[in-house]
Order: sequence, then structure tokens, then C-alpha cells
Amino acid sequence: MKHSYGTDVGRVRSLNEDSAAVVSGVDNQILAVVADGMGGHQAGDTASRLACEAVVQNFEKMTLEMKQQEAARWFTETAEEANRLLFNTQKSDRAYSGMGTTLTAAVCDENFVAFVNVGDSRLYHISEDKINQISEDHSLVEELVRQGQLTKSEAEVHPKKNILTRALGTERNVDCDTGIFHWSTGDIVLLCTDGLTNKLSDKEILETIMGQEQLEAAPRALIERANERGGEDNITAAVVLLEDVKPS
Repeated sequence: MKHSYGTDVGRVRSLNEDSAAVVSGVDNQILAVVADGMGGHQAGDTASRLACEAVVQNFEKMTLEMKQQEAARWFTETAEEANRLLFNTQKSDRAYSGMGTTLTAAVCDENFVAFVNVGDSRLYHISEDKINQISEDHSLVEELVRQGQLTKSEAEVHPKKNILTRALGTERNVDCDTGIFHWSTGDIVLLCTDGLTNKLSDKEILETIMGQEQLEAAPRALIERANERGGEDNITAAVVLLEDVKPS
């Protein structure tokens, strides 16, 4: 599997509160993580960094490859552990009071992709020149869309678009989404923060990724395009490509 990621402060903010990581594990399984922190002063970047580190450290402890049936439980336990870490940190240190973060992570195996999501950072599956959003945004406007009170186009320009209904670290307990889907040779998994999706449509994201000769260039190309649109927020993207699977 090929993989790459990038993160950028954008053109307006002075601090990057996004964090990301892509690491290799047992039997070439790949973990990709993105997190978008929130909170005053440096609390946001601390929250996203701690969340990413917690997930990566749990992944690196594994001595056997993750089986499909184990993935959802592992991600739920890992997210809960990261949530406790963030919640206890903000309760013990007033400098971090109110901090929290989104978390979207995926373990990519040759046969399946397992994921966890809390907040509005997104996971996409790109296959046969089509892009499909796998994760569900945990935001106020998306809840109104699901209830039929807003259309998708209304939600995109709603003034309360960035209000989250779930985040990591803000409450003692966290409710996270987990799932599994299958992919094929040539498919791409994309994880990204809302600094990208608030600036580029799904179609534009797909065009940008498919327009790169090398997958490794895709995150930087996405970041540059979002910055060209104003770059008011931090921007982060991680991609994983499933290459030809060698017979065992």
C-alpha cells in the first residue's frame, strides 16, 4: 500500500490545531489518523496531538494483525482510552479546560478497511473514479439534514455549520462510530479535516486526487487548492492506496 499525508496551518490562523499520522503495522497493515482540535490558547493542538498519539501507540503495541471481526471493538476501546486521557488532562490542568478534538482513523488491510469517527473530520472511499463519504458528520447542521429540517445545500452555508454534537475529550464518555468496508486494487482511502471539505466539494476533491501522477502528491495538492480558496482553517489530508495484492 502506498500512503501519504500532509497538514497545513492555512492562510489565516497562526496555530495549526490539526494533527495527523500514517504508520505501518504488523503484516503491512496501515493506520491513518487525522484529528482537528478545539479549545483556547494551545488546548486545541494539544488535544489533537494527544488523540493521534494515543491511537498510534495502541496500534504499535499490536503483535498480531488486526482481524476484521476485532476491528470495531479495538477502535471503540482505543477511542474510549483516548477520550479518558483528554478528559482527565483538561480536568487536571486549567490551561486545557474545554479542549476537545475530532478523531477519524482507519486501519487499512489488503482485504478490508476498519474505521472510527467522532466529530466532523471525514473518511472517504474512492473507487472506479467515484468518491463516497463513509463517515457521518457529528454536527448540528448534519443532524438537521438527517431530520429533514435542512437541505444539503442549506447546510453548506449555515452559520452554525461548525458546531459539533460529538467530540473526543469534552465529556467523560464518548459515543463513536465504527465500521468496516471492503476495497479493491486501485482504491483509495482519504481522511481529512473540515479545513478541506469546507473549501472543496467531493467532486473537486476527487478531481484533485485523480489528477496527480503520484499518490504521494495528493495531500499537498488538496491543501494548496483549499488555500487558494482562502485557507481560513487548518487543512489536513491523509491518503492510502491499495496496490496489486500479491498472492499468498
